[in-house]
Amino acid sequence: MERVVDAPVRALALLAAVLCACTGTVQPQPRCTQGSGFMGQPAGEGFGHVGQTLDLELRLAVVCPATTEVRATVSVLGPDNLPLPIVGEDATRVIPESARTGEGVSTRVKVLATAPGPYHFTARFEPNLGTAQRDVIVAESFLDAGPSYVLPATSPLASCSQIDVTPLGKLLCLSSLSVYEPDGGGLIQTFADGQRAAHVNGTVWVAGPSRVTRYVEQPAWFADGGAWLNSNNSTAPVAADETGAFVANDFNNLFGVFVTDAGFVTGQHPLGNGAGGALWKRGDAFITAGPTGPICFGRFQDAGSCDFSRNLSGLAGSEPAGVWSVSNDNFPPNGLTLNLHTGAVFRELVLPPGWTPSTSSSVPWDTAVTLVKGSERLFVVDRGGNFTLQKYPPLSFLSATSRWVALKDASGRVLLFRR
Repeated sequence: MERVVDAPVRALALLAAVLCACTGTVQPQPRCTQGSGFMGQPAGEGFGHVGQTLDLELRLAVVCPATTEVRATVSVLGPDNLPLPIVGEDATRVIPESARTGEGVSTRVKVLATAPGPYHFTARFEPNLGTAQRDVIVAESFLDAGPSYVLPATSPLASCSQIDVTPLGKLLCLSSLSVYEPDGGGLIQTFADGQRAAHVNGTVWVAGPSRVTRYVEQPAWFADGGAWLNSNNSTAPVAADETGAFVANDFNNLFGVFVTDAGFVTGQHPLGNGAGGALWKRGDAFITAGPTGPICFGRFQDAGSCDFSRNLSGLAGSEPAGVWSVSNDNFPPNGLTLNLHTGAVFRELVLPPGWTPSTSSSVPWDTAVTLVKGSERLFVVDRGGNFTLQKYPPLSFLSATSRWVALKDASGRVLLFRR
């Protein structure tokens, strides 16, 4: 005869059987712990360029036992702050043993750079281990762009250290104070009385040993055949040297010579004789800087001031955007920071390890900034308050202004690219 047992009684019997079957205590599962930390920077960190597949390693200093499965969910936001498709692997992946060490866990993330600007990489590690993030700035690519001018190796501009182009297409060598035809061969004019020159929108200002002279570009049909006319001479004596040009009045008060869209503007310089390597002016605001030491700024009506809080390592450029300098703030360790100064305001671009800005004891007006790492070279511009990088063909570098880049090919020809 079958015995019927109530359900509650059956459940109690099963529980008792399970409890009796336990002959030992339950061991706690090993937990994930803090790793020893990663030494050095991940491979692939730095700058990229449009059309390149960015390949970044994201790391987290957490160590888990071999029995714990570690997963990562990765994502990349482009310059428009929208997510991009991951290349080569699923966005959610199991971390293999080869990517788990005593230092921590890591995963590589690949994405195609389709536009210039900042890219934000994120990896969230599970089970609930934490998140790793990194940023990469992608440069505009001019690798396939054709040059606007191609000059023969025999052109005098092949040895010019600061080439610019006028609105009417004439070529300027600001370092030799000469004007050439668009083919780079025919010499139009030489400003023989000058020591330094600056060009802004068809006006060239030349600082000589005794005066500052203003020249304005004339069209080819003009009576003089296109020469630059002397439109306004400075009658004040000038003190000029390799670090700058300054106009002095009859009382020997020094006046800085600054460049604006209208040309040189003289104004009282309240911070001494300005024996620095950079001058900049916008409106009545100005900046002066030496090869080392503080950046000084102010307005012509006040006494000005200097920023002694930054460890200025050198000047990198002076152009319409402002004065560029380099500092070493030890963050990151052994890293450099590129600074753009506009009056008392400055913005920073922290450079990845290995990248070094061009520096000089003196930066003539409209000297552009370049970053170098080994054989790589990037150019830096400011667009509407945002740093933008540019990459050009890997040719020999000749010169750069805020508007033009001059490179040399293997045959010695000069190639001019519009920025």
